[in-house]
Amino acid sequence: RVVSKTYLARVCAHDGPPPDELCITAPLRTLEGIQDAGVPRAVVDDVRGKRAKTFVSRASSTFSDGTALVEVAIETGRMHQIRRHLQHAGYPIANDEVYGGHAHTYQSIYQDNGAGD
Repeated sequence: RVVSKTYLARVCAHDGPPPDELCITAPLRTLEGIQDAGVPRAVVDDVRGKRAKTFVSRASSTFSDGTALVEVAIETGRMHQIRRHLQHAGYPIANDEVYGGHAHTYQSIYQDNGAGD
């Protein structure tokens, strides 16, 4: 049985929208000694990093607040892989301060129709 998962992420796109499709293959290593809130961080390490592969496709145009919506699928499952790969590609998750995002309120991307759906 094969399982595949896709994720949606809102990313910073102040320098322009993400490309239509992107494959990120930067090898990742976990730094146990450097932690934020008790959580180890992932770093790109071409020498000692483990193979990691992330596929990204743009799901929307850039919003007026400089963010964009992307769809993400991973071939490997390294710790913080999506977060670190998106940062490495120049599109950090919008509210992820640990990996390059900015914590502030962004424009809403959905409209509540009041029906509770």
